Amino acid sequence: MPETLKSYLLFQLMRRSTLPTVQFVCSYTQQHIRLDFISELPSELALHVISFLDVNSLCRSAQVSRCWRETIDGEPSIWRRRLLDDGLCRTEMEADGKLPDCQLEDRHRTALSPVTGHPYKRRYRRLYLLRANWNSGRARHLTFPAHGSNVVTCLHFDGRRIITGSDDNSVGVWDSATGALLRHMTGHEGGVWALAVCGDTVVSGSTDRSIRVWDIADGRCSHILWGHTSTVRCCKIIMPRRMPNGELCPRKPVIITGSRDATLRVWWLPSPRRDPPWMGMAAGNGGMVPMNLPQADPFLLYSWTGHTGSVRAVDGWGRWVVSGSYDSTVRVWDLLKGECRWRLGGHTQKVYS
Repeated sequence: MPETLKSYLLFQLMRRSTLPTVQFVCSYTQQHIRLDFISELPSELALHVISFLDVNSLCRSAQVSRCWRETIDGEPSIWRRRLLDDGLCRTEMEADGKLPDCQLEDRHRTALSPVTGHPYKRRYRRLYLLRANWNSGRARHLTFPAHGSNVVTCLHFDGRRIITGSDDNSVGVWDSATGALLRHMTGHEGGVWALAVCGDTVVSGSTDRSIRVWDIADGRCSHILWGHTSTVRCCKIIMPRRMPNGELCPRKPVIITGSRDATLRVWWLPSPRRDPPWMGMAAGNGGMVPMNLPQADPFLLYSWTGHTGSVRAVDGWGRWVVSGSYDSTVRVWDLLKGECRWRLGGHTQKVYS
């Protein structure tokens, strides 16, 4: 029997059927024509199809079923691509930047909680709302005094808090919504010229040649790291990254510091709450003096030399650290081997950033 004739007969039968009969036929046919392609397709093909959806369609699709939500919210590549395609992040490195509270996340896992979703989705939501509020004029301007008349030399902003360093020798923690002072951390004997933050841990570098590690929760300085012979001009916390071979590098967070003494130092990041306090001081003539012996410092990993001018900028990702100096060069260092791999020349003036 031709398909057209079948369709005609069914149409005529349905026209002459009672409502209960039509409902029965509908319930029977829906079970056979309803197909959940997300669960039926191989995961690779399902994710390829989903990757073409815009953000509104993604959010609606995540409400279809638990399976759809786990697939959409748990796959890192979906929201990472949206960050880049929608212009919320300009580069892949920016999209792969610090995650909330500097917690290390495995960006390749997919079995994530359907309630929280992947960190890339949380980042997308925060940046999307930020841009929407800015473009619609809902942004609010807030000004508040900080450090009196002293210069604010460095600053960190994580969304909730503003952390500042000043040449008044102190570090301030401020509420970004109200401008209220949350913590005023003192102890440096010189101006604070460098800051790095990881969660509730703050690392500061000063003209007194020391690096101090602070716990924002109680404002306490838990560790003092010595070794530089001049002002600590820059510092950076490098978080572990998963390398192509599956290993983490570095094994745990490290601090990279650059100084006017033309050297870089690499330290394991102390935990203010888990690691015993370390002041790096020893008895000397006239009182306590910095303990500058490398073998005595449990946190010192490397001391790098090579630059002939002040080290003004440092950054890093995974096993690689990059430094810029007043000697007009950029150097690339290997955290695994602890050595300089490349010296990049070409600038004719000081490298500031």
